[in-house]
Amino acid sequence: MVEHREDRPPGEPVEALVEAAATGDPKAWQALAAALTDRIEAIARSHEAMRARGLASLPDDIADVLASSLERLSAGNFKNLGRYLEQRAGGQTFDSWLYGAVDFAIREHLRKRYGRAPRTAPDAAPPQASKRDLGTNAQPFDEERAGRAFASTLGLTAKLTAAEIFEHIAREFEATEARALQLYYAEERSLAEIAEALELADERAADKLIRRLNARLRYKFAGDA
Repeated sequence: MVEHREDRPPGEPVEALVEAAATGDPKAWQALAAALTDRIEAIARSHEAMRARGLASLPDDIADVLASSLERLSAGNFKNLGRYLEQRAGGQTFDSWLYGAVDFAIREHLRKRYGRAPRTAPDAAPPQASKRDLGTNAQPFDEERAGRAFASTLGLTAKLTAAEIFEHIAREFEATEARALQLYYAEERSLAEIAEALELADERAADKLIRRLNARLRYKFAGDA
């Protein structure tokens, strides 16, 4: 069994979040998605098909599998979660059911990546931010530029403004996560600068954080688009 870490409030086990999310509770779904992020990423990294093709260590591919898996769990007004609750009565465990859902998302990802199905979103890495000295004043917020950056990175087709996206971030993301995205998109800080500003271990930690947050935003806004 893959070890995982779940970020959720005490007293809120995954099964309880599944039950609440299946009824359409948006707060429960947000908590469930956050709790499952590490587990889904771990399944994707250890999946034989991903490892065989050298994709298990590529952050973009892992992020795409994460977004697709979450989209599959919430599809049809959380119909798949409801199916799991029905299967649970027959002895189905959540771990094995989740693995099946992620396995399906991985196989769909491989078909799309290798040309056997049309792509639905670009797989280019996020644009490299310009390097700026931390001692200088932050660049004024440029909504138009930040909006284009979000649209390019997240594969959005709807005309969403950066203000709309940052409003969602302020409401649903933790303060550190919101600050990371503000630094990356609005202030165009480099990964090294973000790591220093947020007291992260290194650039790789900052890159991992930004990619994880992008996956959450892609799920939310690309799905709405």
